[in-house]
Amino acid sequence: MSESDLPPPEGPLVSEPFPLLTHLHSIYPPDSPFRPQIATIAATYPTIRVVRRDGSCFYRAFLYSLSFQLIDKPEELSRIASYVKTSLDKLGDLGYPKDAIEMFWEEFVELLDLTIPNCIKGEEDLHTVLTSLHGSSEYCCWYMRPLCSLQLKSDPKFTAFLDSQYSDMDDFCKREVEPTGRECDQLQVIALAEAFDVCVSVVYMDGHDKDGKVQTHKFGTEREGGIKVEVVYRPGHYDIVYRD
Repeated sequence: MSESDLPPPEGPLVSEPFPLLTHLHSIYPPDSPFRPQIATIAATYPTIRVVRRDGSCFYRAFLYSLSFQLIDKPEELSRIASYVKTSLDKLGDLGYPKDAIEMFWEEFVELLDLTIPNCIKGEEDLHTVLTSLHGSSEYCCWYMRPLCSLQLKSDPKFTAFLDSQYSDMDDFCKREVEPTGRECDQLQVIALAEAFDVCVSVVYMDGHDKDGKVQTHKFGTEREGGIKVEVVYRPGHYDIVYRD
């Protein structure tokens, strides 16, 4: 079942931090095949922020984690701000109606301005901006979708990963990327990591290993001082995780 098939979502867009072990144990009973992997993940990532299950969980997790890390990384902020500011014209060149998406782009640019030191009172203020219903973060979260499409359409290598149900990358993006509520698969995760030139680390919790072994896949560029978005994936959903 995908997130878009679930009942109407409840809870905050992104939660306060919780102990990962406590949260996931409340979801999966002691006899669940997920339990061994939960213990393994918690040993490395003791803390979790729960993201709303609404079909945009990866986009929202990416946006939240990225924004907070930019506060302390001015060089990364400058680089990513430049990328976002030029993206509207690039999307226009691909045929997207600029007048229809410009307000989403403006909200994203303004959000990045908030991460400049001294522009916010603290992390609590940024958390409020990023978790307010029907506010700026919702516009920014949606704008991640055309940015993802831009990367997929700009790099020919992605076309090789499409199966026969899609006529071309335009068709894939119209059906799987741009509609609100369509969740991210691996292709979109890779595209966003490469678009922003950051590292995305996905810990997979699939319940398939009774000894608790987990696979972690890294996408994009990992470098010293760079952005690293870390998430845990369980069937149909992503949450943000943190190391000690």
